[in-house]
Amino acid sequence: MFDLRKIPLLRVLVPFFGGVMSGIHLSLKIQIHVVIMLLIFFLLMAVVFYRWQSHRPELPRWLNVPLLFLLFYFAGAGSGILTRPIDPGLPVNQCVIVRGELLASPYPQSYAHTFDLEIHLLYSGDSICRTSTILKAYLSMPADSQLPGAGEIWQFSGKLYPIRNSGNPGTPDYRSIMGRKNCWYRFYIDRDGAEAMPNREVKGSDSRLSPSGFRRRVSDHWHGDLEEVSLLKAVCLGDRSSLSDDMRQAYSSAGGMHLLAVSGLHVGLIW
Repeated sequence: MFDLRKIPLLRVLVPFFGGVMSGIHLSLKIQIHVVIMLLIFFLLMAVVFYRWQSHRPELPRWLNVPLLFLLFYFAGAGSGILTRPIDPGLPVNQCVIVRGELLASPYPQSYAHTFDLEIHLLYSGDSICRTSTILKAYLSMPADSQLPGAGEIWQFSGKLYPIRNSGNPGTPDYRSIMGRKNCWYRFYIDRDGAEAMPNREVKGSDSRLSPSGFRRRVSDHWHGDLEEVSLLKAVCLGDRSSLSDDMRQAYSSAGGMHLLAVSGLHVGLIW
């Protein structure tokens, strides 16, 4: 066992990250201004105690430990509260228009294409809501071959539904899992709204350092057979949008779909 007192950095990081985890995961409705007031209080207490101790050396030094622990703990708790995802309370079960960026290319499923859409604007009735959250979007197979791509900005109309747990015993807390990703709603896109081409805006590749932009910059330098490049993109970058249906079925039947998910193996391959 190592002695924590001999590693000053850990004495700071342990209470700080403990506060961060508390601020993110605890369901206590603590306002950020309360945490800031507590932080200022313990900071002033620490300054006063140190100045008092410099004039009176006989004071016990062990009082430094709880003061500094609480100081760094509440500093971490404030950071956790400010960064934890919060349900924005968007209007559900009604037609809305959203505008946002695709975080990945649509993934085909049996009934629809699904993708993550990071929205910035939402139009509901005669009101406009500015927000920053992720929607789990579902797009029915379009009549033509036009599909939105990763990194593009689109405007869709459809209905929002809150993400809920299945309620079956033993199933994971799906809502909490998606909430940690700042994803609180499912969005079912109207087919007519998705096909309105004037609603599409293609971003420049250098406009923002987004994950999709990095993936495009890396894969643009790969040349070869289309099937080989699509497999390389899936294995190394986790982008399975260009895989053929036959290849998906082959990996699924062989039980090897997990090989196409980004992990330490794929980071090692790129390295």
